[in-house]
Amino acid sequence: LRNPVKYPDPDNFRPERWLEPGWPTYQEPLTQFPTIKGMTSFGWGQRQCLGQTLTQDELIVACGALSWCFNLKPKRDPATGRELPVPIDKSNSLLIIKPDPFQMQFEPRSRARKQEALRLWKESDAREKRDRREFAERAAAAQE
Repeated sequence: LRNPVKYPDPDNFRPERWLEPGWPTYQEPLTQFPTIKGMTSFGWGQRQCLGQTLTQDELIVACGALSWCFNLKPKRDPATGRELPVPIDKSNSLLIIKPDPFQMQFEPRSRARKQEALRLWKESDAREKRDRREFAERAAAAQE
């Protein structure tokens, strides 16, 4: 995914490479593309990642929710005020490769969105606690 022929300027975040004609990665219709299907990082054929479609769905939901609620910015060093670098070439060496941790600043887009996000979080947290309690109660009843 760093081939400069297919991905010009491969070391920089350039979302326009999928959204503007003239880039090698641009495809139409934009209602279908860009997509992670067919990316070599998910493998090919019988050895293709089984979680590819789940990953695509999660990316849409998670990235959409984050973009709706927050402005994402590089974190700043509190002592110097300088942006902390995001290492684009550092990752683990496990079977499923993921980037090393890095810091970002999440700034709510508005007070109203912050309040809505907090409301949704509390609602989801309460639902999860209820579901866990009910599961534990059913498991205990089944053992009796």
